Amino acid sequence: MPEPNFNEHHCVPHSFDGASSAVNLTRLAVGEHNAFHKATGHTPPDFFIRRFLIGSIPWEDGEGRSFPQGAYKDLLTLLTPDDWRTLYHPATFLRRTGRDAGEGQRVAKASFHIAWYLTREMSLTMDQIGLLGIHMLPPHESGKEMMRIERYFKKDRPHVLLRKFLLETSEAGDPKWVKPMQEDVRRELLRILRNSKLEERTSNGESLHIFDLLLDHHARLVECAKGWQPQLRDHAGTLKRLLSERMK
Repeated sequence: MPEPNFNEHHCVPHSFDGASSAVNLTRLAVGEHNAFHKATGHTPPDFFIRRFLIGSIPWEDGEGRSFPQGAYKDLLTLLTPDDWRTLYHPATFLRRTGRDAGEGQRVAKASFHIAWYLTREMSLTMDQIGLLGIHMLPPHESGKEMMRIERYFKKDRPHVLLRKFLLETSEAGDPKWVKPMQEDVRRELLRILRNSKLEERTSNGESLHIFDLLLDHHARLVECAKGWQPQLRDHAGTLKRLLSERMK
């Protein structure tokens, strides 16, 4: 049992079928744990990184330079495989046996959370397409979310913040936030970030490249959703039972 002033942090949350296995747990001070989730939500690391990258597209430094289009493309391509679970050690996830009385309820909840976060990511992608294409500003909530994340990590440059997210360790020396991620995936993410140099968004049609990148990512999410997202309709009975129990 963890000490009263510490929590066990599930890097891949229960709501995404994350297991309470050693490979998926890090030990964090309660205040730090609560602040992290308040800033970032409750998502697996790859979902968080993709959403942060898309949300950071309007960012510029004091000289008008932005995170390079090529790095966005490489990072999003790496983090959007046909099956997002392949980015993690297999022991990260609960094994489905079919014998657990609560398994149907757990699967239904995971179905809802995956669908909800995929919808949010698609919506944010569309916000940024609108910002670039017709100069519509993203919703205020998206801007506030980015500010919460930057304040938590005390970094504002996207590549620096993400390197901290991938490298920061717990008192045991394990990665705090990405412990269950496959090491070759983490190394490649760090390589891309390390080799990325800021560049002017207006040079060489950079904004047009970002626009196309966002269109491609949205299309990829639509395609991936067919495999990533269990059909909510398949779990409607379980979800309705949960609703009726709360209404009693």
